[in-house]
Amino acid sequence: TMTSVRRPTGAPIALSMGLCILPMTSTATKVALQGIDLVASRVGFAEQVVELGPADGTVAGSMRSAKILVPGCSDALLDTYIEHADVFDGRAPYYGMLWPSALALSREVGMHVNRGDSVMEIGAGLGLVSVAAALTAQPESVTVVDHDPVAVELACASARINGAGDAIQGAVLDWTQLDMWPMKCMDVVLGADVCYEPEAAAHVAAVADRVLKPGGRLVIADGLHRPFRPVLEANMRARGFGLATRMSGTELSSSSNGRDARQTTRIIQVDSSQLGGDTDAWSRVAIQVYCKP
Repeated sequence: TMTSVRRPTGAPIALSMGLCILPMTSTATKVALQGIDLVASRVGFAEQVVELGPADGTVAGSMRSAKILVPGCSDALLDTYIEHADVFDGRAPYYGMLWPSALALSREVGMHVNRGDSVMEIGAGLGLVSVAAALTAQPESVTVVDHDPVAVELACASARINGAGDAIQGAVLDWTQLDMWPMKCMDVVLGADVCYEPEAAAHVAAVADRVLKPGGRLVIADGLHRPFRPVLEANMRARGFGLATRMSGTELSSSSNGRDARQTTRIIQVDSSQLGGDTDAWSRVAIQVYCKP
């Protein structure tokens, strides 16, 4: 399965963004109030068109696209965060680009979210997967979560541009502060390119365990050869989660411990040639679904 995007064209879009996020800590509020204005004035934003999966969530069917707001220049964005580190409270702008796993999951999300589900995307960045879920799967609600208020606001702005503003709400949450997260209220948790270090994998498992209802699902997409995917699996199994096997179109693959993973891992090849940045190493994306007992 292939997926691709069209790079932004024309001049960057300067946004006048109003806050569209749930209650925040005082530090996050400072980032929101000052950081959004800084990024909007110094970097600007552009629209990037992304092809999504079928509108009915099936393998066949009509395809649709979404317009995602991205920073006008990733280098200028990074410079802004470095020069104003006091404003951004040491955060790094991980939302500076669309990541390959988000592209892959945005094409597949209709296969994993049912009509009427309550959905949360964690480490959402630009919120592509959340927008795709709202447009293709008809969930009851989608909560887009990131620890950077600028990313959350940008994701909510993209939702409004695509006519999904009523379905998507934002929340600024830090997965190192687990007690701030809601409990047992979500049917599905989505994550793309979030297991970038062992600690992150452990936090993802803890968040999923806390927010998912019994029988809920964690749908995780990450580079096939990311070294910390087994760490996530170990953490999920320790919490009683099992890997789902009902995934069509799976590719033969084996896990690090030699277990046959053909029924638990779906492999997506992403065309990342136009994404920018060093993304080729993660262009083969593995999608797995963990089920809460």
